[in-house]
Amino acid sequence: METKPNTEKPDYQFRRKYERQKLKELESEPKSSFYAISCSWMKQWVYFIKGMEPPGRISHKEILDSKGFPKPGLHFKEHYYVISKSQWDFIHSIYGGDPPIVCASSNIYEVVKPIKVKSETKLTPFKAESSHSRKNSTSTADTSGGLKKVCVLSKNVCGIYNPMYLCFINSTLQSLFCINPFTDYFKNNPKRGTLFTLLKEVILSSETNDIIKPKPFWKYFNKTFPNNRQHDAPEFLRKLIDSLNEELSPSTKTKYSDPWIDYTHNNSKLIVNLFSGLLASKVKCLTCNRKNHSFEPFTLMTLEIKSSLESSFSNFTQTESIKNQYKCGTCKKVTSIEKSYNIVKNPRFLMVQLKRFRSMPFTRKLEGRTKVPKLFDLSPYSNERGRYELISVCVHSGAAYGGHYYSYCKRGSNWYICDDANVRVVDLENVLNDEAYMLFYQKIS
Repeated sequence: METKPNTEKPDYQFRRKYERQKLKELESEPKSSFYAISCSWMKQWVYFIKGMEPPGRISHKEILDSKGFPKPGLHFKEHYYVISKSQWDFIHSIYGGDPPIVCASSNIYEVVKPIKVKSETKLTPFKAESSHSRKNSTSTADTSGGLKKVCVLSKNVCGIYNPMYLCFINSTLQSLFCINPFTDYFKNNPKRGTLFTLLKEVILSSETNDIIKPKPFWKYFNKTFPNNRQHDAPEFLRKLIDSLNEELSPSTKTKYSDPWIDYTHNNSKLIVNLFSGLLASKVKCLTCNRKNHSFEPFTLMTLEIKSSLESSFSNFTQTESIKNQYKCGTCKKVTSIEKSYNIVKNPRFLMVQLKRFRSMPFTRKLEGRTKVPKLFDLSPYSNERGRYELISVCVHSGAAYGGHYYSYCKRGSNWYICDDANVRVVDLENVLNDEAYMLFYQKIS
């Protein structure tokens, strides 16, 4: 695969230095076991260190057969390298991919245990099946184009093929597909615009197939999210919501003095009725005690990671003191202020992004989980009463510079993990104990 120089990522220079130094540092550790990795993937990584694009997820297809055993005729340093467990854990935490090939020595044919690999069966985009065959089938697919066993146990639990770097879209769609009024809106309304039509096709196809490959939908966002690099799922969710709102909003705008009425009358009913809430901010000048109130609609709340979701909301709504950064309209000078937020209008579906990434002094990820409740009471942080039930969790695995997205989704009474084309049933305990990045709640009272 040809690689191209990347001039758009400002932190690639640091990342290259960091990965190179870390692998070199770990190289000195004694090897109690050997982890094989293909030369082709390592070459892509070396190209990245020299200034090209980063490699994709780690794949063993070139060195393992369909049964998980080394292919015949492999030679050390020609077809594969071996690295230590620490090196493997480090590189796999960044790029993800296939499970490790553990060997007793540098000879790949002394593999300790074969691993499951994917076959080469190809998928046909939007190939229809009968509901009977789908309901009773056990399907196969994986994120790299081959097939792997996937349990499809109920209607509307569909895997989404991932050729590369598209897990951020797939996981977001799976979370949105948990919202029945959202999918019903597309199924029950005629075509209304390009994006509406594309998403309608994806939703309809997901209900009649085990696995879909929505290339037209991916292509629609390719300018904003180029398919040769990784992207942020919350950023895509915001873009999708904003684009739908723009396409479905009234063409004629009318100005209203009330901020909530103005917003609801001039934006898409789909977005307003399902996802929109209203924030109020209060700024108090500590010199003259003047108070200023402003209002801002929201669809996706962004909160700091704390020990629990309740702590994150408490942190968001607590009063913050800011010294000498605010110019007061009454005092006509820069003064110190107190600033606070609270929710004025609750959304029907509450979507929350937890801040897992920091960009200063360099991009890094905040590891660890926050306590996510199955039932959540928004009332202490809002002017309205509101109890919510968890319906989906989007997770980012890996490190700041590379990783993988998947979603936990509640469909009916069951929870599923939707990992690109792989879908299987999981316990609620798995959902609540993973490292959540985005949370989706449905209002129940």
